[in-house]
Amino acid sequence: MEKVKILIVEDEAIIAMEIESQLQSLGYEVTSIVDTGERAIQKTEVDKPDIILMDIRIKGEIDGIDTAEVIRNRFGIPVIFSTAYLDHGRIERAKVTMPFGYVLKPIQERDLKVTLEMALYVEKIEKEKQQINQKLQESEKKYRLAFHTSPDAVNINRLDGLYVDINEGFTRLTGFTREDSIGKLSTEIDIWAIPEDRKRLVEGLNKSSYVENLESKFRCKDGSFKTALMSASIIEIGGESHILSVTRDITARKEIEEELKVSQLIFSQQFYQSSTSMCLYNPDGIIAKANPKFCEMFGVEEEDIVKSTYNIFQDQAIKDGRVIPHLEKLFNEKKSVCWKVFFDLDVSSSSTGTRTEKSGKLELEVFGYPILDDRKNLLFVVLQHYDITNRNQADED
Repeated sequence: MEKVKILIVEDEAIIAMEIESQLQSLGYEVTSIVDTGERAIQKTEVDKPDIILMDIRIKGEIDGIDTAEVIRNRFGIPVIFSTAYLDHGRIERAKVTMPFGYVLKPIQERDLKVTLEMALYVEKIEKEKQQINQKLQESEKKYRLAFHTSPDAVNINRLDGLYVDINEGFTRLTGFTREDSIGKLSTEIDIWAIPEDRKRLVEGLNKSSYVENLESKFRCKDGSFKTALMSASIIEIGGESHILSVTRDITARKEIEEELKVSQLIFSQQFYQSSTSMCLYNPDGIIAKANPKFCEMFGVEEEDIVKSTYNIFQDQAIKDGRVIPHLEKLFNEKKSVCWKVFFDLDVSSSSTGTRTEKSGKLELEVFGYPILDDRKNLLFVVLQHYDITNRNQADED
């Protein structure tokens, strides 16, 4: 453990040597001994002591009190005054420099030890406080930065609903500015379009002090409505409970979801009611969905196709190595393709019309359209089939 370094400022050489001896016997390191305020300032900058033992009455143009004030302002190093005269005037002047203690001459080793230990302890506590305050200031700065630059709407309310603070995101969402909101009650700035949503928020906070992703409709200042997800929690500010709310605008997302629902409904109706064979095919060779006409063609049920790993295109197609490459091209290049393929199927007459024992083949014209999806790639495959039995017979004739 490093020794505590002490600078002695004393203009009487014998007393300075005696103090040095006492400090060394107590286990401290004396960096220097100076006899003027000017030299004390110079040595403080060079030696960087942990503490300074300063005689109030010293030689030079400035006394110990003025020297201590310069050192405190420039270096922040604690000072202990030593003096044989502790009158009221000097005490008042010394207070301004915020000294860490006093010792009276002649200095007793026991008094010196206690004063130094107390001064060092106070200095340690002060440094810890400064570090804590600095961290708090940095944390406060980061919080304010995050609060005001957040793209989401953030607002702080008292439990009675009074707006304490809002950010720019809140103004973008609702149209209400800081001047409109801060100091106003939530009943005065009623952004809830559906009273039941406010009730759910209050009940959630009363139950667990936290509500997450409460989907609500909000009424904006201009009378328009927006849909948003709100999360809120109870926080402590200045010893009082407040509500911190973070709200994300999902209006555009909800509109897209509604459009997708309509599109999916239309697609589903067309898919299942079409008289053309259709299926959705994934890169693993599995059919994810098949319409009734497709199932009728291959003589299977949709649930049997979807649950199995049976690759109809690979296993049923005969003498046509182009099938799988075509499908891979669809997935890799994301381009629509069309090709013809022959299948050897046990097809019912209801699917293909008249059939003779001579030919059991179907000629299928396959149209593949890639469907781009964030979660998975699918191919929308349309099969237009032809009964080539009669054509084959005509060719032979």
